[in-house]
Amino acid sequence: MDKIGIYGGSFNPIHTGHILAISQLFLQGFDKIIVVPCYNHPFGKELISYEHRVNMCRLGLDHLKQDMIEVSTIESKLPAPSYTCNTIQAIIDQAQVKCKYNTIFGFDLEGDFNKWHGIDIIRQLAPPYWMKRISGKSSTLVRQMLKYSRGSSDFSEILPRKVQEYIHKNELYK
Repeated sequence: MDKIGIYGGSFNPIHTGHILAISQLFLQGFDKIIVVPCYNHPFGKELISYEHRVNMCRLGLDHLKQDMIEVSTIESKLPAPSYTCNTIQAIIDQAQVKCKYNTIFGFDLEGDFNKWHGIDIIRQLAPPYWMKRISGKSSTLVRQMLKYSRGSSDFSEILPRKVQEYIHKNELYK
């Protein structure tokens, strides 16, 4: 039975820390990772458009085998706000084959996890898989660097090249 990781987040933008985490998950026995950009953040977090974030996820992950990674837009079809328990249920309902699911979380969320909506559903359907932050990178830091940089700056250490080009072309995070 395949082991599937459901990795949700804002991905505002996706960066090399996210990609390193996904690579680590494969080394830890996951067969496939479903990346789920948040459509409507339950805490009202300010995000750039959903379409831009989905496109950047696809560009940032296009080097991985398609049977191992999926960027899911399922949250755009679910009622707002985007609760993880609803997303997990919808992913499992759509699945063609029976799999073992885990929800991927960073340890930075562990303290607030018991406050989440539907934690019993999450634990039952796709138990949490807690990951350490592999790098010091965060989307907040990346956005700040992009905002205060000149257009010609090179961010190849923190952003995949295609994502950096997309951000520049679409004038994001100014």
